[in-house]
Amino acid sequence: MASQPQAGPTGPQNAHDDHTTGISSRLTPPRTPTPPLVVSESHSHSPSVDDITTESPSIVSALKAHRQCIIDMETNRRTVEAYAYEGKYARAFRITKEIFQFMFTYGIIRMVLGLFFFLAFMPKLTIAILLVLIPLRHLSVISRRLDPETRDPWPIHEPHGIPHYLLIVCGSGGHTGEMIRMITRSIQPQERSHRRWAMAYDDRMSYDKVVDFELNLVDRFSHQGIDPGTFDIEYFHRGRAVHQSWLTTPFTAVLCLLDIFRILVAAPRRRAIPDYQFPGVIVTDGPGSGFLFLLAAHILKVIYVVPNDFMKTIFVESWARVGSLSLSGKLVKALTLADAFIVQSPNLRGYRSRYVANMVARPARPHVPMYPGAE
Repeated sequence: MASQPQAGPTGPQNAHDDHTTGISSRLTPPRTPTPPLVVSESHSHSPSVDDITTESPSIVSALKAHRQCIIDMETNRRTVEAYAYEGKYARAFRITKEIFQFMFTYGIIRMVLGLFFFLAFMPKLTIAILLVLIPLRHLSVISRRLDPETRDPWPIHEPHGIPHYLLIVCGSGGHTGEMIRMITRSIQPQERSHRRWAMAYDDRMSYDKVVDFELNLVDRFSHQGIDPGTFDIEYFHRGRAVHQSWLTTPFTAVLCLLDIFRILVAAPRRRAIPDYQFPGVIVTDGPGSGFLFLLAAHILKVIYVVPNDFMKTIFVESWARVGSLSLSGKLVKALTLADAFIVQSPNLRGYRSRYVANMVARPARPHVPMYPGAE
């Protein structure tokens, strides 16, 4: 495997540093001014809420909320891990139940019954309408992504001053590690922020990396008196397991899509505000499940479930791809599913893509110090 790209003394060593630094910052655009750097003493453990007695009440409350998120995710993880020991009949029953629950909850059964009704009594008219309206709506959504005035990969509208939350798609292997390294450097202070991580049920490695990231984040932010925000973790079935037969892949892919639809439309548990229901931005860096997330978001916009200004999509091709796009990247680009398509190799630069070298090392100077005393 290629070695990890390293940042030079003043940032990534490439000629396009000044031009492209701002693009990586769009993953977490500024909402509040970056606080002055404060030199703190070294420490060996993440601070608990009880350790911080000099912080403002709002910061103490934010730290408590973040700590409760970790407790909730650890509790939920035990339930998720129990699925690995299910028998095949128990698993089939649970999955069938989840599918029907999803369909009843979001009114899909009513939509299907209504479609059957129109097909039974007006089949030609219904088929004609579907063949015209769906392609037109598809082209309308794509045109907004290509229009210079509306293709900004960050939502323009923030209802009631509440920031949109960020949905981060984790993939097995090195995808999650690469994503976390990008966010670690680019994350910026933002009051009442929320991060949602999506990963496969059996991806314990990604889970451990995400929890470790959140623990380090609250450590960094608390020493600057910054609200670390909240987070949650949602799970989905893999679209295709390693060595899985291609004959059964369509069925598992459908189940994966149902999980993804649930993740996209379910509001964060600790954010009871209706306007917070949909993620503002979806970020993925190349796993196959990332393509399915972007496809699901596009479908929800085509059928008018999600407003156009929500679920902006950012696809970052892995830095390991230097000669050709990944299969996920080819599909995302061919279907125009991403509001921002970013490549990290000059060989992949082309139409409808942005070249940003060494995303994992940007920005050269993180908005929040990586450790106390950093300058």
